[in-house]
Amino acid sequence: MLCWHSNHYQLQLRDLEATIRTKEEDIALLSQYIIKQQRSQGIDVIGEAEPGKKASLLKRLSLDIRKNLFNNLTGETSLSPSVAFPTTFDFWPHLLNDPNSLRPALLISYNRSGVRIVFGIITLAKKNQSYLCDTLNDLITKMTEEQQKQTLIVVFIGEKKFNSVLRIWKLVEKNFKRHLENGLIDVIAPESSYYLEFAHDSMKLAQRCTKQNQDYVYLMAYARKKGAFYIQLDDNILFKTDIWNIVDKLIITDRNYPWIVMHFGRMSKSLCCTMFETKRLPYLIGFIQMFYYETSANELLRKFVQYQDFPTESLFGRKSRYRKLKYRPYLFKRMTIMKKEKDNLKGELRISSN
Repeated sequence: MLCWHSNHYQLQLRDLEATIRTKEEDIALLSQYIIKQQRSQGIDVIGEAEPGKKASLLKRLSLDIRKNLFNNLTGETSLSPSVAFPTTFDFWPHLLNDPNSLRPALLISYNRSGVRIVFGIITLAKKNQSYLCDTLNDLITKMTEEQQKQTLIVVFIGEKKFNSVLRIWKLVEKNFKRHLENGLIDVIAPESSYYLEFAHDSMKLAQRCTKQNQDYVYLMAYARKKGAFYIQLDDNILFKTDIWNIVDKLIITDRNYPWIVMHFGRMSKSLCCTMFETKRLPYLIGFIQMFYYETSANELLRKFVQYQDFPTESLFGRKSRYRKLKYRPYLFKRMTIMKKEKDNLKGELRISSN
C-alpha cells in the first residue's frame, strides 16, 4: 500500500513539473511577443523584429494561454485544438531563465535574402591577433561584383561579454563599411543568456564543445532562410582559389545526386569548410540541439550523415544513397600563430595548408 502511494505521488510530481515547464515556456514566449510588439521594424537595428515572428510565437503558446489572450484581445470564445510540438525550450530549458535568450544582443543587417550562397563565419575575441579581417577581405576580393550580389556573409560573434562583441563589431565596421551598407555582410551576436552555464570549471573541454555547438545552431538558424546553400567557415583562413566558381560548378554537377554535406578541407573538431543545402539545416540544427553537450560538432555531423546514409527505394524502384562529398585538393589555408621557443617575441605568422 505504501509503495502504491509513493508511485502515485511521484506521478503527481511529474505532472506538476510538466505543468510548470509549460507555464515557464508560455511566459518566455509571451515576453518575446510583447518585446516584438513594442519594437518598430527597421533595417539597421539591434534585435530587429521580423515579419511573421509574432504570429509564430502566438501559435507556440499553450492552448489555455492562447484562449485567454485571444479572448481579451478579440472577444473570441473558442479556438481550434492544437498539438504541443517540441520547441527549442524543450531541448534547452535554460533559455526559459531569460525572455531575451533567443533575441540577438546585436544584429546589423540590411535584410538581404534569396541569395545563392551564404557564408557563416564564427569569430571570437583573440588575445594576440585577429585574422577575421584577413579572412573577410580574402573571401570578398575573390568574388566578382555579380557573385557578391548572390552572396551573404554572416559574421557571428560568439562572445558573452557585450564589450567584446562591440569591439569586434567596430573592427568589422571600420574595415568593411561599404559591404555592410550594400548588404553583403551581416553581423549577429546572441544574448549571453543563450549559452548554457556550467556549475564548475572542471569540464573545460565539454564547455568548449557545448558552446561551439550552440554557436553553430544559432548561426545556422539565422542563415537557413537567407539563401540556397550554406558554407561554414572559421575566422582564420585564406582561400587558395576562387571558391565561389568551384562551389557553383559542384552544385550544378551534383544536382541529380542526393548529398548531405560537401567538405572542402581536412576535417577537425569544427565544421570549417563544409557546405549544406539550407533546406537540410533544420534537421541538422535539431540533431545538434539534442546532443550538443555530448561531443564535438564534427562527430555529431558524422553521426547525422551516418543515420541518413542508407539505401532508399525511389518511386521507380531504384536505390539511391545520400552522399558525403569531399573536394580535393583542399581549398583553403589556415593562419596560425607559432610562438618562438628561444625568445619572448609575440610570434610569427604561419600559413599552413589544410
